[in-house]
Amino acid sequence: MFGFGYRKKVEAVVFDEIGYFVGRTNSNILRAYISRGKAHGQNEYSSAIEFVMHQLEKLESIWSEDTGKVTDKDVINKINLCCGNIIKIISQSNTDESNTITRIEKLQRKIRQ
Repeated sequence: MFGFGYRKKVEAVVFDEIGYFVGRTNSNILRAYISRGKAHGQNEYSSAIEFVMHQLEKLESIWSEDTGKVTDKDVINKINLCCGNIIKIISQSNTDESNTITRIEKLQRKIRQ
C-alpha cells in the first residue's frame, strides 16, 4: 500500500475515481498532500480525498466571494460530482469518515443557498 507508486496511486484515485483534474498550478499542492498523507500513514484514498476536499472548499470560497454563493452551474456540478464520487469511495480510506462527511454536507449546503 505504501511502497513504490504511492504517488501514482493517489493521482489515480484523484483523477479516475473522484474525477478531479489536477493542473500544473495544483500539482505542487497535491505533492504536499501526498507527502503529508504518507508520513501520517494515510492510504491513497485518504490522501486523495483530503486533497480534493481542500480544492473543492477553495473553489467554493473563490466563486462565492463576490455574491456570497456560487452561481456558476459548471462549478456547482463539478463540486456535486466530486462529492458524490468521494462518498462512493470513502469506505476505502483509512481515516475518520465522519469528518469528511461533515465537510461534504457543509460544502453542499453552501452551494445550494
